[in-house]
Formats: sequence, structure tokens, C-alpha cells
Amino acid sequence: MGENIMWTVVYMAQTREAALELQDLLKKRNMLVRLRPAGVNSSEKADGNKDGNLTDNSSSVPSAEEKDAADAATEAHTEYYEVLVPYAEIDEAHGVIIEKGY
Repeated sequence: MGENIMWTVVYMAQTREAALELQDLLKKRNMLVRLRPAGVNSSEKADGNKDGNLTDNSSSVPSAEEKDAADAATEAHTEYYEVLVPYAEIDEAHGVIIEKGY
């Protein structure tokens, strides 16, 4: 069960609510589904910095509360969400998306 799954974007939702609705629909069809704010790589923070630190050149390290607030603010302002499924399920997911008129 230690297989690596190659996650693939199958749909770009314009709102978080639409992404959650599609996620529920795909899960009901027994598919694995992940959501991610658009433009955020799974190995990076929204500011594009892999270590999660602020991108300014300040010498102080941000507190956990500052990081959480920055992450929440970024997510709140994200208008698009990626709906991802395993590569092996992409055809089935596309079929569901088309069938339901997304």
C-alpha cells in the first residue's frame, strides 16, 4: 500500500463551495479526491517559498500564529480551486463531470 499516487487536476472550480460539491460527488462514486487552492504547489506555501518563511528579507522568523494567519488570508482570497484525482481515475472523473454538467 506504499504506492505513490500521481495526482492530476481534473477540474478548476471557481469557488470553494463548487469544489467541495464536486469532491462529494466524486467521493460518492468511490474515487479518491483532493482539493487545492489554485496556483499552490503541494510542496510550497502560497507565497512560493518552499520553507514556508515570509518572502521579505526580514531577519525575524514569523511565529506559528503569523504563518497560520498568512495561510488563512491566502486561502480566503483564492478564487479558484483545483480538484485532483489519481491519474488512473481521470477518465472516470471526466465522465462524471460531463454527466453532471460541470
